[in-house]
Amino acid sequence: MHMKLLDEETILVSKYPPGVADGPQIEANIQYVLDNFQSPFGTPYNIEWIDAPPGTNGNYPNTGGPYNTYSNSVFVNKTIMVPIYRPEVDAPALAKYQEMMPGYTIVGIDVDNPDENLITSKGAIHCITHTIGVADPLWIVHQPIDEVNAGSTVTIEAMIKHISGVAQAKIFWREEGTNTYNEVEMAPSSGDNWAADLIIPNTPINIEYYIWARAISGKELNRPIVAPEGYWTIQVENLSADEWAQNHISAAYPNPTTGKVTFNLNAIQGAVKVEIHNLLGQKLYEANLESGNGKVTLDLNQNWQGTLLITFEGDFGKVHKKVIKL
Repeated sequence: MHMKLLDEETILVSKYPPGVADGPQIEANIQYVLDNFQSPFGTPYNIEWIDAPPGTNGNYPNTGGPYNTYSNSVFVNKTIMVPIYRPEVDAPALAKYQEMMPGYTIVGIDVDNPDENLITSKGAIHCITHTIGVADPLWIVHQPIDEVNAGSTVTIEAMIKHISGVAQAKIFWREEGTNTYNEVEMAPSSGDNWAADLIIPNTPINIEYYIWARAISGKELNRPIVAPEGYWTIQVENLSADEWAQNHISAAYPNPTTGKVTFNLNAIQGAVKVEIHNLLGQKLYEANLESGNGKVTLDLNQNWQGTLLITFEGDFGKVHKKVIKL
């Protein structure tokens, strides 16, 4: 009712005004998720908030109003069915859905009309539906690329599986503002993973892309499934190597920490050396990563205390991050 997984990394959550109804408990629960769980890609979940409107009398659940939420929605193939209540509160919510889920058809279902008031019957829309699984599924799992530097080469990877095996996979891409997609063949890399290098043009124009695959049985699938109308967008920047690295090596999380600490290096290419120093300049740790494309988790020694300086060094130069070790 209050939370909806939009994809592997994104959670849509209902938001109440400060201190109202279930709002404090929802916020505490989401913070617990962020503190204790990561997405399947090993990254923090991206939380999207969507306002839960009051009832027609202005009341929220804590003062007798209904549980009106827009997160109580359901995917039906390339359509998202969203409960709606009144035009003046529905319009921003439906616009947010369209912004978050480009290419999907967003359909509002009135659950608060006098003749068929579903919301006061304790359920809408997800609450009263059942999921029907896809027959003979072709599975494509891909962590979208958010940002790259102009003129760079980025490796796009996906896990692609089908019971009959996978015959072919491609990346379709285009510069933002154009209509025609270019094609790049993907090749098996390891296990069920497929990959291809995408050469980013030298101009800072964003790239739109999607992945297509065909199983040996002949079944085909796009991801996002609404492609080519829906797609992922890569933000293309024009930065120096050290500026790029400084912006794209994440802050430490959790921070402060009592043990392990993680950094996202998703857009960093090539080998990376990692060093840890204390404030006295003493080197406590050193390691070499063959590739920075992903994340690194450091298990900090229990005897290390206070502020630690983490240095990442590669073709981009050096980037320093601070961690508080409790």
